[in-house]
Amino acid sequence: MSLGRNDSCHCGSGKKFKACCLNARSKLSFLTKIVMLSVLGMLVVGVSLIYINARNIDFSTQTGTGQVWSPEHNHYH
Repeated sequence: MSLGRNDSCHCGSGKKFKACCLNARSKLSFLTKIVMLSVLGMLVVGVSLIYINARNIDFSTQTGTGQVWSPEHNHYH
């Protein structure tokens, strides 16, 4: 059995459901969404870092076209 907005609240307060526990459910739902999005974001960042690390990509040693290694200076020119 589902409660309508104008039915008596199931908690026994005597108030209508919309004025009593409906808002608590909405707030919980909103917080749940925020937590889930945060966890998903951290998961995406973590997987991205693992992928980059697994491929051994070192962006600091990437060279452009026509650059030559200089052993005297220990970098590309």
